[in-house]
Amino acid sequence: MLGINQLSIRLGSTFTALFGVTTPWTPSNITTSAWFDAADSSTITESAGAVSQWDDKSGEDRHVVQSTGTWQPTTNAATLNGLNTISFDGVSQRMSTAASASWLNNTAFSVIAVSIADTYASENRILACFGNTDPLS
Repeated sequence: MLGINQLSIRLGSTFTALFGVTTPWTPSNITTSAWFDAADSSTITESAGAVSQWDDKSGEDRHVVQSTGTWQPTTNAATLNGLNTISFDGVSQRMSTAASASWLNNTAFSVIAVSIADTYASENRILACFGNTDPLS
């Protein structure tokens, strides 16, 4: 099972690390292409803990969805650093962009994630592409 608390994706090859900052850093401090925050319950659409949509906080409307009930990850089942997580079973649970993720094509990008895996296997991925090629393997 993989619990993810925050996931930010930034396009481009430049990333600025901030050290000695007195206020907490958040992805809003940089331009993000997608930002998913499990601690923000207003961004999670769920029924009995099963997550059908996780809203993007970047302002780009790149929400992720899962309409198949058995493939939906869960929320409010685990915490990481005292904050809610979205938990994936590492087998069948996954979420996908509602539309083509062409904004990732031919573009350098960075992924910043706060996550923990209960078990480790080759299937534990934060991002994956499905189709003719899988550049994120």
